[in-house]
Amino acid sequence: MNDTTRGIGGALGVAVLGSLVTTRFVAGLDQALTGLAADTHETARSGLAVALAVAARLPEPAGDGLAAAARAAFVDGIALASLTAAALGTAVAAYFLLPTSPTPGLAEPGPAPDGLTDRTPATTTPALVGSAAHPAPAATPVNTDRTREERTVEQLH
Repeated sequence: MNDTTRGIGGALGVAVLGSLVTTRFVAGLDQALTGLAADTHETARSGLAVALAVAARLPEPAGDGLAAAARAAFVDGIALASLTAAALGTAVAAYFLLPTSPTPGLAEPGPAPDGLTDRTPATTTPALVGSAAHPAPAATPVNTDRTREERTVEQLH
């Protein structure tokens, strides 16, 4: 299963990054290809090596311009794919390496307010406390050395 996942991921990565390189290459090369025959135009767009071969067969100023444009377009495509891969790699690394829970000690909950326990609904209003259904707790001094559970047990007795 691990080999299959790695193979599929690699194939998708090559396909996506290769598409980015090709798209940027073709877009950068189109302006330099204006004025050429349609078949030469399409042939030169198929890759860097082919574009350089087409440029070598053209007269001096047009051939040099096409070769420079092909090299620049290819470098632009590689740069786009590299930046995309770096951004995706950073995002994946951040997802797996950054903590997902708060650092202990930074946001610890304090003691429960008087009359509330872990089992008391948060919607309890002061008007209901002290009613027949919810008698008010006895006024006892709070010892901060004890845990909230120990204070709750003491209030229930």
